[in-house]
Formats: sequence, C-alpha cells, structure tokens
Amino acid sequence: MHVDEIIASAVQRINAIPEAHALVLKRSNQEVDAILDWKWGQTERRFYVEVKYELRHAHIPKLKHQARDHSPFLLIAYRLFPGIKEQLRNARINYVEANGNMFISEPALFIDIDRFETLPEEKRQSNRAFTKAGIKVVFQLLLNEDLLNASQRRIAMESGVALGNIPHILKGLLTLGYAVRKTQGIAWTNRAELIGAWVQAYNTTLRPALVKGRYSFLEDRSWHDVELEKGQTCWGGEAAADHYTHYLRAQDLTLYTTHERSQLMSKYRIKPDGAGRLFVLEKFWPQAMKDAFAPPLLVYADLLNAPNKRNLETAERLWNEIVKDV
Repeated sequence: MHVDEIIASAVQRINAIPEAHALVLKRSNQEVDAILDWKWGQTERRFYVEVKYELRHAHIPKLKHQARDHSPFLLIAYRLFPGIKEQLRNARINYVEANGNMFISEPALFIDIDRFETLPEEKRQSNRAFTKAGIKVVFQLLLNEDLLNASQRRIAMESGVALGNIPHILKGLLTLGYAVRKTQGIAWTNRAELIGAWVQAYNTTLRPALVKGRYSFLEDRSWHDVELEKGQTCWGGEAAADHYTHYLRAQDLTLYTTHERSQLMSKYRIKPDGAGRLFVLEKFWPQAMKDAFAPPLLVYADLLNAPNKRNLETAERLWNEIVKDV
C-alpha cells in the first residue's frame, strides 16, 4: 500500500468519528510526510505526520525524536502489532491505524480505540535488497557509504557474496526508494529508514540461518575474562552494547565467530547447553575485526532481537550516540 493510500485510509477512519473532520495538507519540510488538520467539535489541532506501512522496534527511537521535535506529532500506519502499540502509548506518541484503531492524547482531544483486528500483510513484489545476500550487502553499504559508488566487483568482495547478486540488490534499493541516482552517483535518500528495514530483515531472515547453537561456560566466569581470537571472533549483543554505551550489564551473551564447533568449545572452554545464555552465531562479514566487538549497527540489531525494557533503552542510547551518525 502506497503512503497516500495509507493516509487516505486513516483519514477515512478519523472522519467516521462523529463531529470529527481531518484534512491532509502538503508537508512543509522534508522531516515529516504530511500535515494533518484535525477538527473535533470546537477543538482544532495541526499534526505533523509520519507514515509507516508497519512499525518495528528499530523505528521507535527515531519516532521519539520526531515527536519531540514536531509537536503535536501523529504516526499513521497501515498496521501496528500489540507490543508496538503499547510502546507508543507509553511514550505518549499519537497514532492512527488504517483499520481504525487509534490513540490520541492531546489537550482537549483524547481518543483511545483498540477493537479492530490487525490488517493482513499485503503481498509485495519480490525485491532482492533484503534476501540473505542482500542483507549482507546492505550491511556493508551502511557501514561504508563510499562503497555505494564502488565497482560491483568490490562490493561483492567486501560483502562476501557472488558478483551476480549486486546489480539486483542495488536495483532493489533504488526501487524501494532508499537510494537515488544523482549526477555524482548513487546516494542514500533515507538512511535512518533503511536501517530500520535492515534490522527487521536481518533479525527475521539472516540471523536465524547464522545460529550455531547455545552454550554455557565450563566454569563460572565473566565474559570480560574470555580472551577472544581477534579477527575471527567477537562479541555482539549485550556484551558489545555494554562496551559501547557503559549502560547495560550483559546477561545474555552473543558471540560471532568463524570457528567450527569443536574448535570453539576447546578454545573458549564452553559446552552445548539448550538453556545456556551464550548464543553463538556465524560471523557473516569478511572483514577481520580490529577489536573484540561487532560493529555498533549489528549490536543495535541484536538488542532489538531481544526487545526487553533494558535492551530497548540501551538500543536507543546506541542509536543516539553512534549508529545514526555512522
């Protein structure tokens, strides 16, 4: 569903409320998708609108900033899942779904409707940007924007994927509107939005294929005491988030490695454990790490894969301090 169609559906739902009338105006700047004038009886509000097809945890930090910078703020979405709606309500972010569910909390304007079923996902045309190979390529492009205009052979080498994938992946990014061709070459159009889409795709499509198993240490020790073989193995998830933000005390551990099972067990003195708190994943990027920690973008995705309150707070810090500007 196109942005304009999502807005039209939401406006139709608003206007179905007795004495309510909503009118969409053109956006006044590039930081919001639209302006919406809302009248309800004697009350009038002009909302700054952000439009999403659906929302994931990765989008929440940016929405909080938008809500602070553009008040009153309104999110219009095709569909929202219950956990996301709860986060929006807790953050006092107004929203309207295309199905008619809405939460508006403004002076003299309070609406809370949550009785309609979540709309089904629309069938979309296949796009190669977020296949397993595409996720690896987009990861490299986000880490190094100069790579966008490098040769396709170099992009393939840096990403560790077959050369034949590259033109399809770049076309996919252009088709989705995350990148645009300019006279100087390809450039991002909405990097923050792309990061949110990449995080969702990584956690649902690529990450499950990388899992090597769950483990526990043979003896009681802290992850700080584990000497990793740099270049081959690094911490992700909560441990790396602790390193980058000094805000989170790691409980569940994530390790990215190229080591095989037997080598991994003997080198780091760990054992398979279905209830273990050490999650081991295949290191999917070719570059050797300079230190013992995965790139902040990947750590951000790891945190959002286990979205408890503490991880979400840390993810927001990581976004604000590092990820959004990298």
